[in-house]
Amino acid sequence: MQRQPVLRTSFTRHPETDEFIASIAAEVPVELMRIDLGGLPADQREPELVEKLQDVADQLIDIRRAPLFNAALIRINDDDHVFVFVPHRLVWDGASVDLLINELSALYQARLDGVPHALPELTVTHGDYAEWYLDWLASPRFEQQLSFWKKRFADAPPPKALPTDRPRGAGMTGQGHTYWMAVDGELTQQLHAVARSHNVTLNMLALGVYVLLLGSVADSRSLVVATPVRGRQLTETEPVMGMFGNLLPLTVAFDLQQTLGQFMQALKQQVVSALDNQQVPFERFAGEPEFSARAKGVGLYQVLFSFEDTRERAQNLGPLQLRPVQVSQRGATEDLGLWLTEGAGGLEGGLTYNADIYRRETAFALRDRYVELLRRVAEHPQESLAVLVADGDSADTAQLAHLSRREVAKPASRERAGPAMALAASASPAVALAPGQLQLAQLWADVLKIKPSDIRPSDNFFDLGGDSLQAMRVIQVAERTLGFRTAPPRYVFENLGQLASAEAALNPPLGKARRTGSTTRHEAPARGLLGKILGGWSKGQRSSS
Repeated sequence: MQRQPVLRTSFTRHPETDEFIASIAAEVPVELMRIDLGGLPADQREPELVEKLQDVADQLIDIRRAPLFNAALIRINDDDHVFVFVPHRLVWDGASVDLLINELSALYQARLDGVPHALPELTVTHGDYAEWYLDWLASPRFEQQLSFWKKRFADAPPPKALPTDRPRGAGMTGQGHTYWMAVDGELTQQLHAVARSHNVTLNMLALGVYVLLLGSVADSRSLVVATPVRGRQLTETEPVMGMFGNLLPLTVAFDLQQTLGQFMQALKQQVVSALDNQQVPFERFAGEPEFSARAKGVGLYQVLFSFEDTRERAQNLGPLQLRPVQVSQRGATEDLGLWLTEGAGGLEGGLTYNADIYRRETAFALRDRYVELLRRVAEHPQESLAVLVADGDSADTAQLAHLSRREVAKPASRERAGPAMALAASASPAVALAPGQLQLAQLWADVLKIKPSDIRPSDNFFDLGGDSLQAMRVIQVAERTLGFRTAPPRYVFENLGQLASAEAALNPPLGKARRTGSTTRHEAPARGLLGKILGGWSKGQRSSS
């Protein structure tokens, strides 16, 4: 807490300018919840642990009061404890996890030894980076990178939604589940060897196999896969905790006649060029017509892929041995998402699926099919893609066959409904909207090309057929014309009535900020801090950060 200013950061609105400022306090008290499960019978501790972890994760975080995280220490027995840390996405990204574990290890050992820690002082803060990033967004280099992405998507094939088990209709809840997977150390080393033989990283190879899996199952030869990046391009930011990450939409195409090596070289060119232009914030695409027109109906990307190398992560806290605890998220931020980490023992990860549109059997088969493809790649690294994805007699292949035999199920809308539904709709009295609701409903209707009378207070924007880019346009227009300053993630969870309420007006998105010379409080440009928080916010997201 003393070393990392972002852990002492909160966000408040300035009374004069009505803009949000990021305030860094000199000291912040930490409330570490302590939960003791030692008194329970041994067979009850694990289920209770899962519940307690979820309880901590579900607690709301008030961005006006630091620290912006929940944390707890859960005692299993005298020699076994679980530390859970749930930060707000405004102040945290994946790379910050490694920093937290490594610094905790160094600080804890120093405390045990009774000596000062040897961690170097930070030379910059996230506030310094935010100020630099604001200047960069106004530079010619930003325009050059934005032009790169416009050309990249103009040259890419038209997007095609992946087939689903169930229609993507109204009333989607965003419920989801994660199926965990593990690749042992021997197979992981074989995959490293294959990657080196094709002059790519294991990250790229795992991504390529993921594209091959989905493309072959869905009978599609092009796909847009979103992948998170660290965003710490400046050396000085490497030891700084905070939200630096961004999301890159990678346009990937393949031909089954290609060899694995040819496919990986083409994919490598795509990834490297994207990394060279990674500083354009993902949400910036929302304001560009080239992207919004392309994303209509299917979103700017179809699936997500994340790869994290944790081999340099500390394995001990002084004399304490560390091991990760897997916690499944209750929702699905995308239709499908693959998450992989490489540790000392090999690859671990999970496939997360949206339970509204995919059955558990399909997700289970996708996971097993992915692991099987990794094994095939390791055993036949010079084969063609057609040979690698050739159907076998496995149960997962049969389970996935239906996805390539039909078109994507289309959502049922009120205007396209059959006579029975039309009769039911006309028989139901129209729901009167309050003035604020009516104004917002009109904006929704204009963007979604539907009638305002078709929108009810209980409707969610995404359930009506909207996507994340359309939501961003609505948010921008609502702020400009109605004064509604709504935090984008609220559109994921809340309906029209909730968004149009006074509560929505009291929780606007963070805007520009300023700095003061206060000795007890440091204020930094909040817009830079927020510049990339929407990277993981996409069509269909329903789970909390």
